[in-house]
Amino acid sequence: MERGAVLNAVTLGTLFSAFVIPVTGMLADKIGRKRIFIMGTSGMMLFAFPYFQLLSYQSVYTLTLATVLGMGLWGVITAVMGTLVSDMFGARVRYTGISVGYQVGAALAGGMAPLIATTLIHSFNGSWVPVGLFIIVIGAISLVSALFVPNSVPPVFSTSERI
Repeated sequence: MERGAVLNAVTLGTLFSAFVIPVTGMLADKIGRKRIFIMGTSGMMLFAFPYFQLLSYQSVYTLTLATVLGMGLWGVITAVMGTLVSDMFGARVRYTGISVGYQVGAALAGGMAPLIATTLIHSFNGSWVPVGLFIIVIGAISLVSALFVPNSVPPVFSTSERI
C-alpha cells in the first residue's frame, strides 16, 4: 500500500479512537471496567480474521475500514486498562504493581509481537492466517486473565475509596 494511504488510515483510526476512548470510559463507569475490557478483547478476537481479510483486498477503502475499526476496538480496551489494572493493587503498592506488570507484559508480549508476526508470516509462505490465530490466542489469554481481576464497582468515585 502507498505510504500516504496508510498514514491517512492511521490518522482516521486515531481520530476515531480519540472519540471511542472517552465514550467507552463513561460507559465503563456505568457497567464496569472489567465488562468493557472483556467486550473489547472479545471484539479484537472476533475481528482478527476480518481485519486481515480486509487488508488482503489491497484497496484504500478496505485498508481504512480495517484500520479505523481495529483502532476503535483497541480504544475500547485502552479506555479501561489503566483503571482496571490500578484496581488490582492497594495504594501502598499500586505504582510498583502497575509499573512492573505493565512493563514486563509490554516487553514480553507487546515488544515481541511484531517479531512473532513477521516470523509466522515468513514461516507460512506469506499467509496471515497464523497471525490471526496468534491474535486470537493472545486475546484468549487476556480473557482468562480478566476472570481473575476483581470487579470494579461503578461509579468510579465511590464513598468507599481503597487506601
